[in-house]
Amino acid sequence: MVAYGSDEVSQSQHTHEKAHVGKSTQSPKMISASLRFAFDIYKHSASRCPSKNLFFSPLSISTAFAMLSEGAKSKTREQIIEALGFNLTDIEEEEINKGFEHLILSLPKNESKLSVTLGNVVFLKDKLKLLETFKGAAKHHYQAEILTSNFDSPEDATNQINDYVEKHTNGKIVDLVDSLEENTNVVLVNYIFFKGKHHNMF
Repeated sequence: MVAYGSDEVSQSQHTHEKAHVGKSTQSPKMISASLRFAFDIYKHSASRCPSKNLFFSPLSISTAFAMLSEGAKSKTREQIIEALGFNLTDIEEEEINKGFEHLILSLPKNESKLSVTLGNVVFLKDKLKLLETFKGAAKHHYQAEILTSNFDSPEDATNQINDYVEKHTNGKIVDLVDSLEENTNVVLVNYIFFKGKHHNMF
């Protein structure tokens, strides 16, 4: 699930300091793949609704799927990474992870005219456990929060997710989830919150 919210007020939830990012720049491979993925998403979406305006965050979508790939295996993992525009013969998976980490940590936060908060959260069925390798990658590279949820009670789990997203987007995104299936085991949520003024208002 990917959610977007916008307002004049924003508060970052990230604990990493911008100094951790340093002055390094994104690698050309990361930039090329990110642009390719963004335009692929746009072309596909525009072809399905050619008479409508589109507004989406390629960064939110790619970040969520890149994190998801850390929990996948073999062919599924390769397919997710390739769908994001990467060629594993040209770039190592660790470079991809570090690239997304850099992107997230370099977003402007709590600045007077522009602030962007991007967050990832994994809601996991309370009777299950995640692999430590996935937990480590999700927390370190993607700044993800991992929470347990009572999916045996879909209504309670739905309320938990909606309350979390509403709180972390200053009330701008409400009722993100309508309902959940009773056999749900995990829900991955990505949200992005933008504070600033558009050059052309819409």
